[in-house]
Amino acid sequence: GTANSGLNKFDRESSKFDSYSKNSNTSMLSNYIQLILEDSEGTLWIGTDDAGVSVFNKHSEEFIWYQQSSNNPKALNDNTIISICEDRTGNLWFGTWNGGINKYSRSEKKFNNFFHNPDDPNSISGNSIFPIYEDHFGDLWIGTDINGLNRINKKTNKFTRYFNQPNDPNSISSNSITSICEDSFGNLWISTNDNGINRFDRTTNKFTHFKNIPGDPATISKNAISQMFLDSNGDLWIGVQNGGIEKLEKGSAIFTH
Repeated sequence: GTANSGLNKFDRESSKFDSYSKNSNTSMLSNYIQLILEDSEGTLWIGTDDAGVSVFNKHSEEFIWYQQSSNNPKALNDNTIISICEDRTGNLWFGTWNGGINKYSRSEKKFNNFFHNPDDPNSISGNSIFPIYEDHFGDLWIGTDINGLNRINKKTNKFTRYFNQPNDPNSISSNSITSICEDSFGNLWISTNDNGINRFDRTTNKFTHFKNIPGDPATISKNAISQMFLDSNGDLWIGVQNGGIEKLEKGSAIFTH
């Protein structure tokens, strides 16, 4: 996926690229690709910056598009897609820039929209969605741009919100969430855009913070985190904004720079 040149497919046998762009005869509606998810059936779901979601059938090499429609309440409600997650039941969840979350049901072939309602404390906390992550319990966790962390009860469609509370050291360190992953102990790791990393213990409902401490080389080098990845050994790899990659080994509190 590219920022202005559409989609590219690399053929390993020929070592050549096939291009799919708006200006070619491939039915692409946008050249601005945000992310790509391959689902459990091998279908590619492509989130764009300005034209909604494209579904690519790798066998027929055909695209189907889902876009915002003001006249259809069961359509996608925002054409800027930031994140995509497939849950264990096969439903697709789309995080948007300003439309909250859109859930796509394969069986019903329609979208259900979840957006912030200031009069409903059980609604999602904000409409600008960044990461969406399903844990091993099947709970869905949603991070927002500036409105904290959410967990949705998929049976009731009600949201639990987690905000930074300046006077509570056990609250999440920031309301700007960039990525979420889970370790083998069932702890959630949540990175932030401006205040380091959090480890959430669901048994105590408390967050432990990992932040940069000036002059302490054992701490993370910066507090602005772009992305995290938990490898098969349980080690956490952290992408630091303008700071390279860092590693936190399983069971350790010392960062390797």
